[in-house]
Amino acid sequence: MISFTVRMRFAQDDRAEIAEILRELTAASRQEPGCLYYIPHWVQGDPCTVLIYEQYKDGKAEEAHRQSPHFKKYAVAGLSRRCWSGAAKIWLRWIKRSSSEATNPLFSARVKSAIGVPLVMPCA
Repeated sequence: MISFTVRMRFAQDDRAEIAEILRELTAASRQEPGCLYYIPHWVQGDPCTVLIYEQYKDGKAEEAHRQSPHFKKYAVAGLSRRCWSGAAKIWLRWIKRSSSEATNPLFSARVKSAIGVPLVMPCA
């Protein structure tokens, strides 16, 4: 199982467009057979920052996600082109958990605590 977060900053003027891109990317990503969780959030107190929590069954599922048409359209051509300072503002933090822990209903709360970022309403 592979879990990680992606954190991106955008211009305030792009917020509505970013929200729409995230809705499309999230809906398509959640349909992937190996995608267990795909949860974007706006960061509380920082309306220009998005945090996406992703979890995949294995490395093959993650790679399938990265090669998917919707990832290339919405993440590469959409989000990354609008992200401030390009890749410098994309941070990945790997959070590895066992399968039994990941299915625990308290897992989400532990992940939020582990990454130290207060989260607000999901984007999608």
